[in-house]
Amino acid sequence: MTRFIGGLEVSRDHIHDKNGTPPFQVIPATTQRKALKHISDQLFTENALTYSPELLNVLIPERLWDLRDDIWERERIDIPIHDMILDIQSVALNRLYSTKTLHRLLDNELKITSENSPFTIYELFNTLTTTIWSELNTYDNVSSTRRNLQRLHASILLNMITDPSEKMPQEAAALARYDIVELKTHIKKVLKKKKNNIPTKAHYEHIVAHIGLQLEN
Repeated sequence: MTRFIGGLEVSRDHIHDKNGTPPFQVIPATTQRKALKHISDQLFTENALTYSPELLNVLIPERLWDLRDDIWERERIDIPIHDMILDIQSVALNRLYSTKTLHRLLDNELKITSENSPFTIYELFNTLTTTIWSELNTYDNVSSTRRNLQRLHASILLNMITDPSEKMPQEAAALARYDIVELKTHIKKVLKKKKNNIPTKAHYEHIVAHIGLQLEN
């Protein structure tokens, strides 16, 4: 599904083929928006990847012998739920923020001929930040799995600013800085309201301190 974001449709038609299409056509913006919404709904919203205690209490790891002796290397006999959820979210988030996706989004803006509203790199950043940090607008407490996701998201943005890949587009670094500064400001305003529980308050304070430390360096 992440391939739709910044994606291209490839054609093997020859230049004089009847009804031939160009070699590359940008995936329609409406399709990219639907794809991002689907990904966000399934992975990044407040209700995403939530399971009942009844289900979680019957999950057990595989204990059959395998050729790698994995059963002897496990540190826990139960399922590391937080780690597994974060791993799933991390794969998608890193794909969306990959240099290839970001460069494609920038280039695709120049290739649009018929749409008035192309899907832009700014729209990607704004949608992900708004979705992942939705509790800042509702003043709801942040669950432990959501705190993990928010820390991951902040780390990805900060890495774009403080330790960017040589292939990372500067436009992405600029948007990452914009988002992270806005987040810091928004979190400070929420902290002043004093409406959250201690774990959420500690989480927000940690994020603010981490952002300040990273940007100072």
